[in-house]
Amino acid sequence: MVRSPSYALFGATLVLVACSATNEKGSSSAAGSGASGGTAGATGTVGAGGFHASGGTGGISCTEPSKLLKPADPADAQLAPEFVDTYFAYDLGTPPGMPSGHLGGCVILHNDMNKLLLVGASELESAGLYVIGVVRDACGHIDGWKGTAEKVASVPFMDASLVYAKNDTLLYSMWPVAKIGQLLPGASSPASETDLGVTDSPGGLGFVPSFLPAAAGQLRALGHPYGSFYNVAAKLNGDLFDITGVTVITSLMGGPGGFAYVPPGSPLFPKPSIIIAEWSDKKVAAYEVNATGDPKLETRSDFFSFFASPWGAYFEPVTGDYIFVGWHSSPDKLFIVRGFEKPPAAPTPN
Repeated sequence: MVRSPSYALFGATLVLVACSATNEKGSSSAAGSGASGGTAGATGTVGAGGFHASGGTGGISCTEPSKLLKPADPADAQLAPEFVDTYFAYDLGTPPGMPSGHLGGCVILHNDMNKLLLVGASELESAGLYVIGVVRDACGHIDGWKGTAEKVASVPFMDASLVYAKNDTLLYSMWPVAKIGQLLPGASSPASETDLGVTDSPGGLGFVPSFLPAAAGQLRALGHPYGSFYNVAAKLNGDLFDITGVTVITSLMGGPGGFAYVPPGSPLFPKPSIIIAEWSDKKVAAYEVNATGDPKLETRSDFFSFFASPWGAYFEPVTGDYIFVGWHSSPDKLFIVRGFEKPPAAPTPN
């Protein structure tokens, strides 16, 4: 697939996605997974057998390789050599019932850890938000799908990132229109759409996490294809955010899209870090971040040394498993990586 350098109607540069499926960037497609987790409360019992996300049951290692999932095909994804003995990458396949067109961002439903919200027909005016059940193993890891996806909201141009604020308002990136949308819990249509006035349209979106207190709760966005890493001026006003502008902090390589902050304590990440999908370069990168959550350019390294068209980035709240999409094939597929720690709760908006 080839990304077009511009979108004629808006003159905006195109943005890719991380849970996606068939069209090309220049004609209408793609999306990625959310950024900084859902709400808290992910420990405890889930499913018939139950589990505890931080400990496992009956001597089971909660990071051991899955016995049910298919390992990611090397033709789709290859972890960088330093990570292959610590992290495990799997192909979750395509959730049943999703419409034609690219998949988009995904996030665990704020009040049900066994349901996933996922964008269908991403980046199109006809984009929709769908919900589907997930099956978890004894340690809480997602091993498959339950039921068929059902549409719950119409969300034009919804794209790569879905991210909950602490009050459960869902913020999301919109491509190719360079906007940020907001959806209230249980709503079937957006409550707000804010034009950012930029050409490097954001696909990545996320809050600086609580373990970086100097900027915790500030909103960040990441544009494609030029990699503009934005500080988004956003202030909670009632249930919604007033978004008043963006400032470019730095620019990243690789034609990036989705990003997510690595849960602290995760193996081989001794310092606060961020993972970024590099769609154009077909890699997934890791950077250390500074005290305000911004990537330190000189620290870049490969997390996936090869990934065919990755998009989005999301650490699910029950286990910390990293979920994202590949959309070089049709239909698009979701991938998941085990081995991370559970992420902290969403920070109080700043």
